[in-house]
Amino acid sequence: MKISKFFNWKVILAVIVILFIIFFSSIINFAVDFQWFKEVGYIGVYFTKIVTEAKIVVPLFIILSFLIYVYLTYLKNEYIKYSKTIYASSQLKSINRRLLLTSCIISIVVSTALTSSLWYDILKFMNATSFNLKDPLFNKDISFYIFKLPVYNQLYGFVMSALVVAAVITLVFYIFICGSIKDFTEDGGNVLSMDRGRRKILGKEIFEITAKHMAFFVSAIFVVLAVGFVLKSYSLVYSQRGVAFGASYSDVHVTLLFNRIFTVLSILAAISFFYALFRKNLKMTLWIIGLMVGASLIQGIVEAGVQRLIVTPNEIDKEKPFIEYNIKYTRSAYGLDKVEEKDFPAEQSLTPQNIEDNRATINNIRVNDFAPTLQVYNQLQGMRPYYRFNDVDIDRYNIDGKYTQTFISARELDQEKIDPKSQTWQNKHLMFTHGFGIAMSPVNTVTTEGQPKLIIKNIPPVSTVDLKIDRPEVYFGEITDDYIITNTKLHEMNYPSGDTNKQTVYGGNAGIKLNPLNRLIFAINRANINILLSQDITYDSRIILDRNIVDRVKTIAPFLSYDQDPYIVLNNGKLYWIIDAYTTSSKYPYSEPQGDINYVRNSVKVIIDAYNGTTNFYLIDENDPLAVTYSKIFPGLFKSIKDVPKGFVEHFRYPEDIFNIQLEVYKKYHMTNPNVFYNKEDLWSVSEDGQTTENSGQQSRMEPSYIVMKLPDEGAGEEFMLISPYTPNGKSNMVAWLAARMDGKNYGKLIVYKFPKQKVTYGPSQFMGRINQDTTISRELSLWRQQGSDAVIGSVLTIPIEKSLLYVAPVYIKSVGTNNIPEVKRVIVGYGDRIIMDETLEKALNSMFNLAAPEGNAPAAPNTQTVPEQQVDTTAKELAGKANELFKKAKDAQQSGNWSDYGEYLKQLEDVLNQLNKAVE
Repeated sequence: MKISKFFNWKVILAVIVILFIIFFSSIINFAVDFQWFKEVGYIGVYFTKIVTEAKIVVPLFIILSFLIYVYLTYLKNEYIKYSKTIYASSQLKSINRRLLLTSCIISIVVSTALTSSLWYDILKFMNATSFNLKDPLFNKDISFYIFKLPVYNQLYGFVMSALVVAAVITLVFYIFICGSIKDFTEDGGNVLSMDRGRRKILGKEIFEITAKHMAFFVSAIFVVLAVGFVLKSYSLVYSQRGVAFGASYSDVHVTLLFNRIFTVLSILAAISFFYALFRKNLKMTLWIIGLMVGASLIQGIVEAGVQRLIVTPNEIDKEKPFIEYNIKYTRSAYGLDKVEEKDFPAEQSLTPQNIEDNRATINNIRVNDFAPTLQVYNQLQGMRPYYRFNDVDIDRYNIDGKYTQTFISARELDQEKIDPKSQTWQNKHLMFTHGFGIAMSPVNTVTTEGQPKLIIKNIPPVSTVDLKIDRPEVYFGEITDDYIITNTKLHEMNYPSGDTNKQTVYGGNAGIKLNPLNRLIFAINRANINILLSQDITYDSRIILDRNIVDRVKTIAPFLSYDQDPYIVLNNGKLYWIIDAYTTSSKYPYSEPQGDINYVRNSVKVIIDAYNGTTNFYLIDENDPLAVTYSKIFPGLFKSIKDVPKGFVEHFRYPEDIFNIQLEVYKKYHMTNPNVFYNKEDLWSVSEDGQTTENSGQQSRMEPSYIVMKLPDEGAGEEFMLISPYTPNGKSNMVAWLAARMDGKNYGKLIVYKFPKQKVTYGPSQFMGRINQDTTISRELSLWRQQGSDAVIGSVLTIPIEKSLLYVAPVYIKSVGTNNIPEVKRVIVGYGDRIIMDETLEKALNSMFNLAAPEGNAPAAPNTQTVPEQQVDTTAKELAGKANELFKKAKDAQQSGNWSDYGEYLKQLEDVLNQLNKAVE
């Protein structure tokens, strides 16, 4: 007995050790996750998942274990009964233990798998928020399709699979028993042969019990199948059969009818199989199954016949109500149902006074592009090889009392750029821990060299305006992918200063304390024993994880989708990141999908402290049912927009990702008349930018532009907005432009301005074509290209001013080579049929509208460096050639009596001669 007890304890201990080994990694991950979520302040979000999974998996495990054990025990008894095998009591106990263990193993696998896929959907099901909008087919609130139907479908699939598996196992089991009826064993071990008659009687008995069991399972399967046909009917709102997404005429009048027929037949089949358990008569059952098979064959014929004979000859009339549903629900799903439509006359009536009245717009016209600006930032402001500007963002600031649109980028530390010989564990994780500062430049200003005019630059930061940085360290960013350990015996490198580095000690509150136990845990978690053995780590040291801001927010709230372009913000002397978060769904009825979604809202703004990593989610759209549901599921996750600290709302942008989706949808769904929609009479395209890609040779889609402007007829001042032009499908002229507002109470409002159809307005690609066809501009570009440089025309901007359009494009010159710096050397302005290229935007506008240079907008001071004689000669030759051409044009205009062109050419000639005079001085 003692030996037996000792053996049992050894077994128990062995089981514990084995379980510990199996779940060791999970235990370590739990310890890390628990401390991390606690540190970032979202432990409630973490435990919501754990507690919910426990509430589901425990009862599910118990129920499944019981059912499977009862079922397996029944099969065991059946086997003993028909195989005539006699077991000792100890053998039966052993078999029962094995059956119980098998039941538990199967149950834990099934319940865990089911819970991991269902827990989140169940929470949404239980916390569903009404959309206050019902679908037109079943009169169900939209919340039913988004929150409830997915759960029903998953449960249907699980129950059906379980029944089919159980039926197959039962059938195989009884076949096995039938095949084993050859002999049986009596108590005492004597094997006796079974005569043919006894074997036949026993076989018949087994067949009857098998038939009853299979009838029960098939009956249950047909009951579940009936439910499946009901669920399948609801899925018709996602049909892609008709001319528009959603249920079509054939779906409603044929498919839905047959689904209901199949539902009734499935219930009748279930009843008939159950009836057959007692009456042993399958005649009715076979009739019903035959009806189902026949109905399935007839369904295809009827659907094809209705489509061909009724719908196709009268498609617009038959599909009209369903097109209307599609238009209504698609516009609603993408937030396009409240787009304000206005007419834009596209006149050519701008006066010098109009330009002066829109001076804030003029002063914020972007003459730099993103890619060249990023290149300049990295080459001139990188300072060290390990610093990198990941991308350039655009925002607006009140600078010295003026509303100014700026480029801004964070100087992050790229550990991969550290010298390979210096990429030690100490350097990467203890010393080189953070980036430093930002670069900022107005979008409309360049230096005399044609480079962005930096108003915040250098290390430590130097500001030439009234924006100051008190905390320039960037511990959290877009490329900060690895963990760091702060407050060690080794001071961190703060920033380079001459031949030395300034050092610092982290003073923030981010990170998890590295006590001895945590050092062991994180050494295992990060698979790096240095964390455990390093003598530089003290009790005050902290390990900071998930410093990549996108990974950080995805870990906290993985159910949200996030914008691809986080942007850095300077507020009250500190640096913060803002990330736009979206609620999305693919289950919105009648809504045309875009990729894998057909519903989207930008309901959440995330603000992350670049120094402390403090992450706050702010709910900015309290009317979004998805966001409200999430706030119910995870109380405390979202804060009210009223709680946004001062200074941040002014930097909220309408994000490009959702705007691009809306652009794609609206080019088709601006048509609200079903007849026009059906015929695609007024289909639009997002404008092309006129730039051809190297690989395909095709023009690329124009990216939306953030601009500062005054909306026509609004009466309000300049505001920051995102705009993009449309062209008719297959054409290049502009037909409309869509604008998203984002200042103050106007945030999120969409306005579309439609151009008169009887008038042709140049699109961006057409304007680019006109530039390339302009002989004067082409000649100058060719001259630059012949001198070992590359002349590139930048992005075309279409700027609405009053009731007219202004086109602006920068011209970049860069030397051929790897370390070239693109410089803006000219700015091209287009208005109506005229195109002017000049050294600056102000000069081009002055030539176009005869403006006087306004005070405070004088060009930057000229470069005091001596210009090489060869460069002077080249410039003089260019200008002389241009002057000669203008003189010939003026003479031709005089001879033909075209005095307006004659005056314009003389004006341009005067400007060129003045430039020539300066060049030879």
